[in-house]
Amino acid sequence: MEGVDHLADERNKAQFDVDVMKIVWAGSPHAYEVSHRMSRLVASDPVIILSFFNLLQNFQCYYLSISHLCNAITT
Repeated sequence: MEGVDHLADERNKAQFDVDVMKIVWAGSPHAYEVSHRMSRLVASDPVIILSFFNLLQNFQCYYLSISHLCNAITT
């Protein structure tokens, strides 16, 4: 499930490496890879209805994302 990238123009105007900024923001290359993998798994999971996430609190969204990731890793 690919969405519209509303920040593509701003990223193209950046005078620094945006990928390096993402790694710095995440804290480490490993943390970036894990969060990126989690977001791809959650976005591509047909079971998760993303509009459902709007009704949940942050902790509940995080818990569901982690549980889906754990299920994907163990299966």
